[in-house]
Amino acid sequence: MRYRGILTGCLVVATMLLVVLAGWRALHVLPYPFGTRESKKSPDGRYEASVTDWYDENFFGYSKRWFEFKVTGDSPQRIITDPIPGPLFGSRTKTDIIFWADDSSVVRFVFPATEIRMKP
Repeated sequence: MRYRGILTGCLVVATMLLVVLAGWRALHVLPYPFGTRESKKSPDGRYEASVTDWYDENFFGYSKRWFEFKVTGDSPQRIITDPIPGPLFGSRTKTDIIFWADDSSVVRFVFPATEIRMKP
């Protein structure tokens, strides 16, 4: 009878430990996806171009990363790609990768080995 109580106690402790660890992991991945972003208004002010470097991770540790290119305005456009090697960008860097034509007719996203052009 004494061993049954010890076994029950061990199962209760193990269950509580699993619940705490699962809760900790759930809180750990709660803020995902997150990303760093750079955006720039067109010279005429009618459009805005942005690129976001997204990162996501699920409860079981599967992670993925992707880039999202957007141009907002009259006819919004969006392109999603695998990450492109190149400089870091976003609010904490001084690297610019978005360049508008002077007449706002095209925007270029410039990386060392790739350039993406979008028309607003």
